[in-house]
Amino acid sequence: MELDNYTGKYTGAGQTIVVIDQGISTSYTNSNVVYSYDFAGNDNDAINSGGNHGGQVANVAQNVASGVKIIHLKVFSDGSSVAYSSDIEEALQWVVANTDAYNITAVNLSLGSGNVQTPTTWSGSDEYQALDDKGVIVTVASGNSKASYSYDGVNYMASESVISVSATNGMVFSVSAQHKDLTDVCLGKNI
Repeated sequence: MELDNYTGKYTGAGQTIVVIDQGISTSYTNSNVVYSYDFAGNDNDAINSGGNHGGQVANVAQNVASGVKIIHLKVFSDGSSVAYSSDIEEALQWVVANTDAYNITAVNLSLGSGNVQTPTTWSGSDEYQALDDKGVIVTVASGNSKASYSYDGVNYMASESVISVSATNGMVFSVSAQHKDLTDVCLGKNI
């Protein structure tokens, strides 16, 4: 499914989505960005010259709900495929503290972290619970490492207070993590 020309009927006006990922991409135009911060570099430069994923995720959200505001919280260093859980937790703490100021209604973490047997508790679970208590929807990728392992499991960041999502392209994507506690399967390949 190509989303390049898709425009949703739901505008998202007055609401804000936080994308915790690689940061702003120079390859995608996210015209509704109201705030950005680089937690990996601890500065206000959330542009990632070495990665497009955060911009791509925000672009999909903006195409589906054209009036939604976007906040980019960068947790990857430029060109790196690794994000530290401490940076992710710090970004989540920022979201908890700023939910009301920005009317944050959703948070997306399309991050992989290897394979784990269950959606276990990690240091960010209390932030997930705080966001859930505020009515903020948090979606977390289940992970893309299934092909590397002989057993099913999900991203350690997919906990009980979030919606854990695996990818499909008509069938469950071959490398997308799978587990009985997985919340949902959505389009996630070639979109």
